[in-house]
Amino acid sequence: MLKASISWENIFTKTILNFLVLFHSIAFANYSEGIKPFHETKVDDFLQATNISCFSLVAMANALKNYFEGDASIVTISISNTRATAYGYMGPIKAALDATVAFLAKSLSEISKVRVNAVCAGPLKTSASAGIPGYVNNYLFAEQLTLRKAALKTEEVANTVIFLLSPVSGGINATALSLMPECPAIISIRM
Repeated sequence: MLKASISWENIFTKTILNFLVLFHSIAFANYSEGIKPFHETKVDDFLQATNISCFSLVAMANALKNYFEGDASIVTISISNTRATAYGYMGPIKAALDATVAFLAKSLSEISKVRVNAVCAGPLKTSASAGIPGYVNNYLFAEQLTLRKAALKTEEVANTVIFLLSPVSGGINATALSLMPECPAIISIRM
């Protein structure tokens, strides 16, 4: 098992104020050999990416647990569909991040009123995504599927993050909010 090389608690407690928000947008995968079939993933690459892209959220929340304001909000960035991705082994890691949101919200609810949510965005044109082999094709294909015939914009994702970090979304917790303009919303009503 890989051990975290960064002590988040030491970083945060040296210059501490109370925190009202924590925005987590950390991800890394070693694609130096290109994207391979999932079953060929190297364990060291998988564990490193999991530690950086998923467990870092838990580590930071734990380090800050005594420094959050009463109605603080944590938001992380994930992907819109962890089953239909072209990101190699990052799909299962982002699925772990999505599950972590709910478990972290439940865990923090034992000691605080801190909310934890995720924004699960469809393909975006960013400098980080440019480093993913084959991503451009995925982005262009998704853009063609949108009802509005335009890709999701980073500003739309940012606005959603701001909403979830704000008190306006106070009733939302342990939720992964999907932003997928390529798929129409499906609303299920139970009676």
